[in-house]
Amino acid sequence: MDTSDVYTQVFQSLMPLIQIAIVLWAAETILTMLIKEHRKSKKKKEREKRRLEYQDRRMANDEEHAKVTRAMRYDVLRRDGFRCVKCGRGREDGVKLT
Repeated sequence: MDTSDVYTQVFQSLMPLIQIAIVLWAAETILTMLIKEHRKSKKKKEREKRRLEYQDRRMANDEEHAKVTRAMRYDVLRRDGFRCVKCGRGREDGVKLT
């Protein structure tokens, strides 16, 4: 028997295993791609949800902010001596109080 015939027989006997290995590799590659895409879309949905929540909070703050009149602001500033109640700094310290 010729050595090339032996190699051909070994190769043909291993062919089903090689085919299974190729199919498994392809399946793993496809599954990995699908999982990555799923995670990516999940993160995108979470970012959009956080953005909308932030927008809702900001709109609520704007509505509350609009309820405070200039006169009310002035009264509060005058009550606090035109100084920040947290740090105690005022206009002469270069701080703009609003």
